[in-house]
Amino acid sequence: MIQFVNDASPGSLTKDQAGRLAVVVGVFAPHIAEEVWHRTGHEGLCCVQAWPVVDPTMLTDSEVEMPVQVNGKLKGRVMVPANADAKAIEAIAAKDEKVAQAIEGKPIKKVIVVPGKMVNFIV
Repeated sequence: MIQFVNDASPGSLTKDQAGRLAVVVGVFAPHIAEEVWHRTGHEGLCCVQAWPVVDPTMLTDSEVEMPVQVNGKLKGRVMVPANADAKAIEAIAAKDEKVAQAIEGKPIKKVIVVPGKMVNFIV
């Protein structure tokens, strides 16, 4: 919830999103939740509303951010498809500007790719 509130800029939430947020926040801050509930045009009490239904498709990321290291030192971060294989991740990581500078002209001894976690080029 905290991450959601931090990422939501003023005016960026729809009435439905603000209502669901109010219902969830109502457990921790009932007075604020009721105020948000009514200011967004909802009727009745926020505290008696049904808990929002989870949509499993919204819980998966299509892309993940991965740190890229050269000899164990962080050189950059890249966004890769969540279902990418090790070769595709390696290719994307090698194209990063700072990583490319760090490995330029040096023979790569080994590449360690942990899908979804990190990439490390050993030169």
